[in-house]
Amino acid sequence: MSLEFKYGEYVFSPRPLFSISSSPLKGPSGVGYGVIHTISLDGDLIITDSQQPESGIIQLFEEMELLKSGLNHDGRLLVVSCNGSGILSGYPKINNYNINPESDNYTRRISYDVEFEMPTYVKGSDGDVFNSSIFPPFIESCEESWDIEIKDEVLPHQWFIGTGSYKEDIPYHLAVTHTVDVTARLVYTGHEYPSKPWEDAQSYAASKLGFQGRYVNLSGILPLPGVPFEEVDPPVTGVYNNYRQISLNSDAGTIQVVETFIVTPTGASGLPPNAIETFEISTTQEEGIVSVSIQGEIQGLATIEWGKDQPEIGFDVTGYKYDAAVGYWEAVQNRLYDRAYTAYDAVTGLCLGQPLNPNVEQRAVAVNPREGTITYDFTYTTKPSGCITGDCILSQNITIDDQLATDVFASQVVIGRAAGPILQDIGTVTVRTRTVNIELVTLPPTSCASMEEIYAPVPTGSIDEFISTVSGDLASNYSQVFVSQNSENWSFSQGRFTKSVGFTYNNCST
Repeated sequence: MSLEFKYGEYVFSPRPLFSISSSPLKGPSGVGYGVIHTISLDGDLIITDSQQPESGIIQLFEEMELLKSGLNHDGRLLVVSCNGSGILSGYPKINNYNINPESDNYTRRISYDVEFEMPTYVKGSDGDVFNSSIFPPFIESCEESWDIEIKDEVLPHQWFIGTGSYKEDIPYHLAVTHTVDVTARLVYTGHEYPSKPWEDAQSYAASKLGFQGRYVNLSGILPLPGVPFEEVDPPVTGVYNNYRQISLNSDAGTIQVVETFIVTPTGASGLPPNAIETFEISTTQEEGIVSVSIQGEIQGLATIEWGKDQPEIGFDVTGYKYDAAVGYWEAVQNRLYDRAYTAYDAVTGLCLGQPLNPNVEQRAVAVNPREGTITYDFTYTTKPSGCITGDCILSQNITIDDQLATDVFASQVVIGRAAGPILQDIGTVTVRTRTVNIELVTLPPTSCASMEEIYAPVPTGSIDEFISTVSGDLASNYSQVFVSQNSENWSFSQGRFTKSVGFTYNNCST
């Protein structure tokens, strides 16, 4: 049997001692990534003919330089053959080699040892007889972890309930963090350039990314109401904000991908699940009027679909945060009064006997398209509902001023009379008047193209109806009723409208 060892163009002669050791690559879960083969050669460079020691030194150093030159590059073809037939081949990297002098001081023999490392999976050669193709190519290790917590400590079925009939289920969310750490190793494939570990690590990490419900269905550990997720493709409904952070080390061939999810197992009844809302309600009282302010923020959640296993596809945003916030805001507005009333009822117990007016006293809404947020501040009060109704009315103030009848008398001044003037009853009374003053603050008009559009925010019909109520009451009690004053002012650029109507009235008979 004749064994030959050849690395590139260099042939190890005489034949060295040959050993192979193999180490499996396994993750903590026992998943295998292949086997690393370490091939060791132990041999000697020998001068066998009879030469002077000086000549032996020269020849041995020449042989040593040839050996060093043959081992000056990783990735050459290593072939172990027996009687001309190859029994092992591959493109290893050189872990180390040592050249040692013997007792003859470089005159007859120099020993050496070389350690090669054979990759688990070999491309461009006759294959690796110690491994099969079931292992991921060129991957050295992969660690994957999931972190799950209930966001903001809002537990499932947390209710907002007052003493009234209103009841709202506050939705809860899960904050999920998925971390994938992959390390790839450098492999020579027989081509001009070796593999690119960071690209192999990237491709393998991409296959591990994405939401996987089986790791989040922890109903036996977290207080989740049953199993809310299913393994489906496309991604599970209720999974949002799939953002990724990548840490890449191209020299080390490592990549770490951290992706975060906001998961909504069950949304609030009647509200979209793709937003998170927080709100606070405060109550103040001044001069017998109670004000209830509800302030909140809506954070929209994005819906992102990544091209799994196809990094070149990138991602597709099927739902933007701001659009989600706007949709949620449109749905939640009709709940603001109920929330304010529930808090007012619970805190004050209606101790003043004043119902909360459903008309908004003050309102402010701010949007942040970049952050995808909408903030709002609404105030309700216990002020009675106004007598004037209209969609555009922000506030109103109505007064009725009555000038009642007084005696008519003459006042005669007498010179020198210390008691003052002489008063003489004329036998009649003054006329009676009633003046109605209406002040409204409305939204300004949206167009000035016509007088009809300019006056569109003014509820003229409701104003006339109220004034008719006042005049009708006078007409039913007095035989003579006259309009003695009638004026109005519409400062439409500021949305301020005033109207003043005066009535003079009396009876014909005594």
